[in-house]
Amino acid sequence: MAQFSDMVLTNAGRGLIARTMTGKGLQFTRAVAGSGVVTGYETIPDPSTDHDKYIEFMNIVAEFSELVQPIREMEIRGIDIPPQVGTATIKTLLSNEGCSLGFFFNEVGLFAKDPDTDEEVLYGYCSAGNKGDFMPGQGTANAVKYYFDLVVVIGQAESVTAVFASDPASVTVTELDDRIDAALKYAQAQHEILQTQIDYLAEASIKKSLAAAERNLNLN
Repeated sequence: MAQFSDMVLTNAGRGLIARTMTGKGLQFTRAVAGSGVVTGYETIPDPSTDHDKYIEFMNIVAEFSELVQPIREMEIRGIDIPPQVGTATIKTLLSNEGCSLGFFFNEVGLFAKDPDTDEEVLYGYCSAGNKGDFMPGQGTANAVKYYFDLVVVIGQAESVTAVFASDPASVTVTELDDRIDAALKYAQAQHEILQTQIDYLAEASIKKSLAAAERNLNLN
């Protein structure tokens, strides 16, 4: 799998984060895969060894309002927001279904809605340079799917939502495990509630029987 840069916030994305401090929420609308390469950054610099070059890359990307060469949308399948971390993980799926021509998966853009204008803006962008993985066209190979997690800064936003894929029937193994785990937890909780009710009714029945027996003894 290609090594992508961190998700870099655009200036528009930073503006949305600033507005969350006034109580406005974040809504991620879509993710897009592309084959473009940022000029001069065919290889993404390593921030630990080439910090200045990486900062230059971030400053260039911050001005973006679109991908270099957008190809097709990625389905948003879920969102995970750890408490008190300030980031969210957007779970996406890229499929070659209906894709007639193959392309190199070099870049990803994450879009969000501006709550003031209702317009969509490019919130964040990440790139693998020209070293992305090849996504074949559907007619040249079997179905190919990439499950891709986008970790993005959300600041202290209290409300973070996303527009999910319209086909909930197709799930990943991880998603299926999560749903099974949630169902088991729900079943366990319902079992505990039912057991509490059974114990209460049993105790009440025993008390009622003892009271009736005591009354009979008194009558005799």
